[in-house]
Amino acid sequence: MITIRKLYTLKTGTRLRKIIRILEDWERALLKDFPPEREYFTELMKKMAEDEDLNLQVQSAARDCASMTKAANTLLTRRLINSLRHALLTQLEISQADWDFIHPGDLSEQEERKRFPGVALYLDEIRSPFNVGSIFRTAESLGVSTLLLSPGTADPLHPRSLRTSMGCVDRLNWERMDYKTLGKLDTPCFALELGGTSVHDFKFPGTGLMILGSEEVGVSPECLKLADLSLGRTSIPLFGWKGSLNVSVAYGIVMNHWAHSLSD
Repeated sequence: MITIRKLYTLKTGTRLRKIIRILEDWERALLKDFPPEREYFTELMKKMAEDEDLNLQVQSAARDCASMTKAANTLLTRRLINSLRHALLTQLEISQADWDFIHPGDLSEQEERKRFPGVALYLDEIRSPFNVGSIFRTAESLGVSTLLLSPGTADPLHPRSLRTSMGCVDRLNWERMDYKTLGKLDTPCFALELGGTSVHDFKFPGTGLMILGSEEVGVSPECLKLADLSLGRTSIPLFGWKGSLNVSVAYGIVMNHWAHSLSD
């Protein structure tokens, strides 16, 4: 760890970025219940609280950290450090994407994750790698067993998809599948599409396949035909003027309803 004396010999921009990295390291350590070294932490916070290169928001956040008692719990410590780090990022005008955030750790490998066998999702021409990664992350969190991707769906191995999925692309079974092969599957299916039965009233199956359509043109005619011959369509009631949701957000809402119906 760089000494505070040496830290304050660095140019302002370099020093603040170095402090951000120190704060990130402390946050990650706190996720594993390892607190920062108390003397170093307190000295740095007091120094920052008086640093004229920092704006009032950063100085205030540093004072809050400096005033913590030894009895402060891990969560409170992490929240205060997190607030300070984001105040610094704001001062430096550094924006962060979702994948840059320090997320709580995954469940222990020893903890059993709940899976719903026979519950699958078909991505029908989802074009955005960001949306694909987000959908993988949601699917993993809500117990989906398998994801099937149409030929035109963005690559889950695209760097942006991998970062957005937070590692879930590697945790789920997935494969490419064209419409012809999809039509030969012996499984009930339904589509998330406008004009369907409200998600609140839809009868979700014990096993089956949800079809999620393109961000721009919705579910394809081929997939709508499969759904209409099986379980039909479900929709999310909306009340605002926009009348639409991001596809990954919409999927999360419907998948949450399906998962709860399977858990009852």
